[in-house]
Amino acid sequence: MFANKKGLISMNRRITILIAATLCLLPVGAGAADPPPTGKEIEAEIEQLASPNKAPPSGPTGVGVVDQSDYPPGYDFSAQDHVDGAWQWLSDQGPRAFPYLLAHMDDKRYCLTADSGDSDVNWSVGKACHDIFRCNLQPYGDFFTADHRIESRNRPSYMKKFNLADHEAAKKWWEARKEKSLRELQIEALEWTIAEEAKTPEKFTDKERTYLHDLLANLRTADKPLDATTPWCK
Repeated sequence: MFANKKGLISMNRRITILIAATLCLLPVGAGAADPPPTGKEIEAEIEQLASPNKAPPSGPTGVGVVDQSDYPPGYDFSAQDHVDGAWQWLSDQGPRAFPYLLAHMDDKRYCLTADSGDSDVNWSVGKACHDIFRCNLQPYGDFFTADHRIESRNRPSYMKKFNLADHEAAKKWWEARKEKSLRELQIEALEWTIAEEAKTPEKFTDKERTYLHDLLANLRTADKPLDATTPWCK
């Protein structure tokens, strides 16, 4: 049996109405990319870096606790989850968060305690903001090898060259580069580091030189930046 012309029109009309009704039920913006976070949202996440806990005691060299018995009485470890989440969220924003992170590098509020190698160390909110920025800009770290416990010598420091631990200096640096992508910023930092190493080639092994040259060559041909790391993953 075949539907007559009138029946086909009626069926098509019902299908059209059904599709329109379904689309109306979808959330606004469904299928489209989420809008970038606003400055207000980024500032709110930086506020989440401030822990409700008191900082564990630190030694004279900045070395903190080594086990849970050193944490203050009543330290709420579960309360640190939102701190960890804020760190990751801010790291994921890349350069969009940079000016806000750089503006908070002097924030002394306690953030978290994490492994730094020999023991756990306390991070302030300011130190967290600095390291989120640094671990995006230079995710390969400041050391020559993947395991910095093996190699104690540092690379030439792009961060120190531009005094990026200082708020005013960092602000000037950012104003001159705010139109660059994260990939472009990483390439700039790598090119500077390689050029500095080339001034004193006798200080570096073939392995050390090859590592950064290969990293730069791959980054130049890639369509995305290197993934950010965290200080305790190096």
